[in-house]
Amino acid sequence: MEFKKILSLLMILIMLFTVLSGCTDQKDDTNDNDNNIIDNNGDSSDVSSVPDYTELSITDLPPEIRLEVPTRRNVAGFCYLESYSMMLAFFDNDIDTPEVFASAGLGAPVFCDSYSKILHPAGRYTIDVHVTSMNNFNISWIVGYVQGGNHGTYLDGAVGKLIYSSDDALSYLKAVLHSGQPVQVHLDLYYLEGYNQKFQDASVGSSHFMVVTGYDETNIYFSDTYLGDAPNDQFTDMAVPVETFLSAWEHGGDVNEGFELQTGPYWMLFFASTVTSDLNRPSFTDIVSLQRSLSEQIEENIDTYISKIETGEYDTADTSWGNIANMKQLFAEYLREHGYDEAADAYNTLYNDYQSCQNNQDEIIDILNIIKTNEINARNLLI
Repeated sequence: MEFKKILSLLMILIMLFTVLSGCTDQKDDTNDNDNNIIDNNGDSSDVSSVPDYTELSITDLPPEIRLEVPTRRNVAGFCYLESYSMMLAFFDNDIDTPEVFASAGLGAPVFCDSYSKILHPAGRYTIDVHVTSMNNFNISWIVGYVQGGNHGTYLDGAVGKLIYSSDDALSYLKAVLHSGQPVQVHLDLYYLEGYNQKFQDASVGSSHFMVVTGYDETNIYFSDTYLGDAPNDQFTDMAVPVETFLSAWEHGGDVNEGFELQTGPYWMLFFASTVTSDLNRPSFTDIVSLQRSLSEQIEENIDTYISKIETGEYDTADTSWGNIANMKQLFAEYLREHGYDEAADAYNTLYNDYQSCQNNQDEIIDILNIIKTNEINARNLLI
């Protein structure tokens, strides 16, 4: 199928499948590796159709493994992409946060989320945004989770599954690390409280995706994104006692209980290849094309949101204006890195526009009408 037809079809699916993306909470056959960008919307996967991954042995594991995984900066509410970006950087340290978010389709678009009654920069499940980027980087991935647990729909497009008992979960985590792969895990941060200042105020159900980088006889080591302008190694190789980590890893499966995106217990994701050359970084041209296509309905989305405000159906305080603004700023960084200064300036203006929504709730409709014009002007620069 031609690239433009694929995008047109997927745009229709996105509008029909608009759901909030966030930190709490498919390998696509159309990707023929010809640098065409893919945008994904996940469907429930038939577990039996995904082959078992049999390349790991949990016997004769070394007593200690430590991988040097670069960290990336924090973008609040998008930990699944932040931690994944660190895994990409492990293979290619030139891959930065703006590129990963742009490859996931975050930046130019804004969706009116009828489910949560908000404007949102993703408008889809976390899995769809995450998988969009994995497909666009030509990643083949494996999903691991405990027998009887939940894969969080991450099996859609996975090249293999690893299902284990709760007693063997730690051994398989170590085996993946021994194979040379960092591992993305889903935790409840509440059970890590006290082991790092970043997690001091975590409450029960604090969903978080992180990267495990190693182990020894007493600790599990993981890395998380750094805050603001803090040193890049601020949260690198944090040591947590094995039992504490296992508790947080197990209870990660309690978050979103009964919902399709329930992930765990003992959930993990890792890449099937350790060969850097297997990565296929999407071209700037294709990412810009994706961003432009995803933002084609932005005027309609903003108009819908305004109409819902006027009828009292939506409360503007529910929208995370800061999250939308941050996506505009990240996309502006990505554009500037590639010499698109005029477009970058336009998206930085939108960053300021959306930030102003937070503190000017009484003037929100007027501001949104200005934003709508500025969004159109910015999109027209994506050529």
